[in-house]
Amino acid sequence: MELKLTDGECGLLLESLRYT
Repeated sequence: MELKLTDGECGLLLESLRYT
């Protein structure tokens, strides 16, 4: 699975995973 993420999207994804 390949995902193209911008810096903003990547940061948002990491934050959402952290706070889950």
